[in-house]
Amino acid sequence: MTLPPILVLDLEATSEDRETAGIVDLAALWLDESMAGIHSLSFDERCRPRPHCEIQDEALKVNGCNWLRDKTVMTETEAICRLAAWLDGRKAILAGCNPGYDWHVLKKGWQAAMDDHESEWDLITPWPFGFRTIDVHSAAVIDAIQAGAADQISAEGLKSRLICNAFEVPEESKPHRAMAGASWECAVLRKVMGLPV
Repeated sequence: MTLPPILVLDLEATSEDRETAGIVDLAALWLDESMAGIHSLSFDERCRPRPHCEIQDEALKVNGCNWLRDKTVMTETEAICRLAAWLDGRKAILAGCNPGYDWHVLKKGWQAAMDDHESEWDLITPWPFGFRTIDVHSAAVIDAIQAGAADQISAEGLKSRLICNAFEVPEESKPHRAMAGASWECAVLRKVMGLPV
Protein backbone atom coordinates (compact mmCIF):
# COMPACT_ATOMS: atom_id res chain seq x y z
CA MET A 1 0.00 0.00 0.00
CA THR A 2 1.32 3.43 -0.93
CA LEU A 3 0.78 5.97 1.83
CA PRO A 4 0.80 9.74 1.64
CA PRO A 5 3.57 11.46 3.65
CA ILE A 6 2.06 11.31 7.14
CA LEU A 7 4.16 12.52 10.06
CA VAL A 8 2.94 11.55 13.53
CA LEU A 9 4.03 14.40 15.76
CA ASP A 10 3.65 14.99 19.47
CA LEU A 11 4.88 17.81 21.63
CA GLU A 12 4.86 18.75 25.27
CA ALA A 13 4.23 22.38 26.11
CA THR A 14 4.30 24.91 28.92
CA SER A 15 0.59 25.77 28.81
CA GLU A 16 -2.79 24.44 27.72
CA ASP A 17 -3.32 27.73 25.86
CA ARG A 18 -2.09 27.20 22.32
CA GLU A 19 -1.66 30.95 21.84
CA THR A 20 0.84 31.35 24.66
CA ALA A 21 2.43 27.90 25.02
CA GLY A 22 6.09 27.17 24.42
CA ILE A 23 7.56 23.78 23.49
CA VAL A 24 9.64 21.71 25.93
CA ASP A 25 9.66 18.35 24.13
CA LEU A 26 9.17 17.57 20.43
CA ALA A 27 9.03 14.19 18.68
CA ALA A 28 7.95 12.86 15.30
CA LEU A 29 7.73 9.52 13.50
CA TRP A 30 7.01 8.80 9.85
CA LEU A 31 3.94 6.56 9.52
CA ASP A 32 5.48 5.01 6.42
CA GLU A 33 9.04 3.91 7.18
CA SER A 34 10.08 4.46 3.54
CA MET A 35 9.68 8.22 4.13
CA ALA A 36 12.76 8.21 6.34
CA GLY A 37 14.98 8.02 3.26
CA ILE A 38 18.54 8.94 4.18
CA HIS A 39 17.39 10.31 7.53
CA SER A 40 16.33 8.45 10.65
CA LEU A 41 12.72 7.32 11.01
CA SER A 42 12.21 9.48 14.08
CA PHE A 43 12.98 12.88 15.57
CA ASP A 44 13.16 13.48 19.33
CA GLU A 45 14.45 16.58 21.15
CA ARG A 46 13.90 18.22 24.53
CA CYS A 47 14.18 21.98 24.59
CA ARG A 48 13.74 25.16 26.58
CA PRO A 49 10.71 27.24 25.50
CA ARG A 50 11.15 30.54 23.72
CA PRO A 51 11.05 33.67 25.92
CA HIS A 52 7.77 35.14 27.13
CA CYS A 53 5.78 31.89 26.89
CA GLU A 54 3.16 31.20 29.52
CA ILE A 55 4.36 28.66 32.09
CA GLN A 56 1.61 26.70 33.84
CA ASP A 57 2.69 24.55 36.78
CA GLU A 58 0.04 21.97 35.90
CA ALA A 59 1.41 21.59 32.37
CA LEU A 60 4.93 21.06 33.74
CA LYS A 61 3.61 18.39 36.13
CA VAL A 62 2.09 16.53 33.18
CA ASN A 63 5.30 16.51 31.13
CA GLY A 64 7.79 16.46 33.99
CA CYS A 65 9.77 19.36 32.56
CA ASN A 66 12.49 20.38 34.99
CA TRP A 67 14.90 21.78 32.40
CA LEU A 68 13.44 25.28 31.82
CA ARG A 69 16.62 27.01 32.97
CA ASP A 70 19.14 24.32 32.05
CA LYS A 71 21.46 26.02 29.55
CA THR A 72 22.79 22.65 28.42
CA VAL A 73 19.36 21.90 26.89
CA MET A 74 18.82 23.41 23.45
CA THR A 75 16.36 26.24 22.88
CA GLU A 76 12.98 25.80 21.21
CA THR A 77 14.35 27.63 18.17
CA GLU A 78 17.27 25.21 17.93
CA ALA A 79 14.93 22.20 18.24
CA ILE A 80 12.65 23.54 15.50
CA CYS A 81 15.65 24.23 13.27
CA ARG A 82 16.78 20.66 13.81
CA LEU A 83 13.28 19.43 12.94
CA ALA A 84 13.40 21.49 9.74
CA ALA A 85 16.80 20.03 8.86
CA TRP A 86 15.52 16.51 9.60
CA LEU A 87 12.51 17.07 7.33
CA ASP A 88 14.96 18.20 4.63
CA GLY A 89 12.35 20.07 2.59
CA ARG A 90 9.77 17.27 2.71
CA LYS A 91 6.15 18.27 3.21
CA ALA A 92 3.80 16.12 5.26
CA ILE A 93 0.32 15.68 6.67
CA LEU A 94 0.53 16.16 10.44
CA ALA A 95 -1.09 13.45 12.55
CA GLY A 96 -1.46 12.97 16.29
CA CYS A 97 -3.84 12.69 19.21
CA ASN A 98 -4.34 16.43 19.54
CA PRO A 99 -3.09 17.63 16.16
CA GLY A 100 -4.92 20.97 16.10
CA TYR A 101 -3.18 22.07 19.29
CA ASP A 102 0.21 20.66 18.28
CA TRP A 103 -0.05 22.18 14.77
CA HIS A 104 -0.81 25.63 16.20
CA VAL A 105 1.88 25.58 18.92
CA LEU A 106 4.49 24.31 16.45
CA LYS A 107 3.46 26.92 13.86
CA LYS A 108 3.94 29.73 16.40
CA GLY A 109 7.34 28.30 17.38
CA TRP A 110 8.31 27.85 13.71
CA GLN A 111 7.49 31.48 12.96
CA ALA A 112 9.40 32.64 16.03
CA ALA A 113 12.40 30.55 14.88
CA MET A 114 12.25 32.13 11.43
CA ASP A 115 12.11 35.58 13.03
CA ASP A 116 15.05 34.83 15.34
CA HIS A 117 17.85 36.56 13.43
CA GLU A 118 20.33 35.87 16.22
CA SER A 119 19.91 32.11 15.92
CA GLU A 120 23.02 30.21 14.88
CA TRP A 121 20.70 27.86 12.98
CA ASP A 122 19.81 28.68 9.40
CA LEU A 123 16.09 28.00 9.07
CA ILE A 124 15.19 28.51 5.43
CA THR A 125 12.55 25.79 5.08
CA PRO A 126 8.98 27.00 4.59
CA TRP A 127 6.23 25.63 6.85
CA PRO A 128 5.98 21.95 5.82
CA PHE A 129 2.47 21.08 7.01
CA GLY A 130 -0.87 21.74 5.36
CA PHE A 131 -3.79 23.03 7.38
CA ARG A 132 -5.58 19.64 7.42
CA THR A 133 -4.47 17.10 10.03
CA ILE A 134 -5.23 13.48 10.94
CA ASP A 135 -6.67 13.04 14.42
CA VAL A 136 -5.81 9.67 16.00
CA HIS A 137 -8.63 10.14 18.49
CA SER A 138 -11.22 10.53 15.72
CA ALA A 139 -9.85 7.49 13.88
CA ALA A 140 -10.10 5.44 17.10
CA VAL A 141 -13.70 6.56 17.71
CA ILE A 142 -14.71 5.56 14.17
CA ASP A 143 -12.94 2.22 14.58
CA ALA A 144 -14.73 1.61 17.92
CA ILE A 145 -18.12 2.36 16.36
CA GLN A 146 -17.42 0.03 13.45
CA ALA A 147 -16.29 -2.69 15.88
CA GLY A 148 -19.54 -2.37 17.88
CA ALA A 149 -17.83 -0.88 20.93
CA ALA A 150 -19.76 2.39 20.93
CA ASP A 151 -20.63 1.84 24.61
CA GLN A 152 -17.03 2.84 25.47
CA ILE A 153 -17.46 6.27 23.88
CA SER A 154 -18.57 9.12 26.13
CA ALA A 155 -19.53 12.66 25.17
CA GLU A 156 -15.79 13.42 25.32
CA GLY A 157 -15.00 10.50 23.02
CA LEU A 158 -12.40 7.90 23.99
CA LYS A 159 -9.77 8.52 26.63
CA SER A 160 -6.16 7.83 25.58
CA ARG A 161 -6.01 4.92 28.04
CA LEU A 162 -9.03 3.27 26.40
CA ILE A 163 -7.56 3.80 22.94
CA CYS A 164 -4.29 2.16 23.98
CA ASN A 165 -6.14 -0.75 25.58
CA ALA A 166 -8.43 -1.24 22.58
CA PHE A 167 -5.50 -1.33 20.17
CA GLU A 168 -3.23 -3.28 22.52
CA VAL A 169 -0.46 -0.71 22.53
CA PRO A 170 1.41 0.45 25.65
CA GLU A 171 -0.11 3.41 27.44
CA GLU A 172 1.82 6.66 27.48
CA SER A 173 4.22 6.93 30.37
CA LYS A 174 3.91 9.53 33.11
CA PRO A 175 5.24 12.11 33.09
CA HIS A 176 4.46 12.42 29.41
CA ARG A 177 7.28 12.41 26.87
CA ALA A 178 6.70 13.48 23.29
CA MET A 179 8.30 10.35 21.80
CA ALA A 180 6.15 8.07 23.96
CA GLY A 181 3.07 9.94 22.73
CA ALA A 182 4.12 9.85 19.09
CA SER A 183 4.91 6.13 19.38
CA TRP A 184 1.49 5.02 20.66
CA GLU A 185 -0.29 7.39 18.27
CA CYS A 186 1.68 5.97 15.34
CA ALA A 187 0.93 2.39 16.45
CA VAL A 188 -2.81 3.10 16.68
CA LEU A 189 -2.91 4.76 13.26
CA ARG A 190 -1.03 1.83 11.73
CA LYS A 191 -3.54 -0.61 13.25
CA VAL A 192 -6.54 1.45 12.10
CA MET A 193 -5.09 1.42 8.58
CA GLY A 194 -4.38 -2.31 8.71
CA LEU A 195 -0.61 -1.84 8.57
CA PRO A 196 1.92 -3.93 10.51
CA VAL A 197 3.03 -2.37 13.78
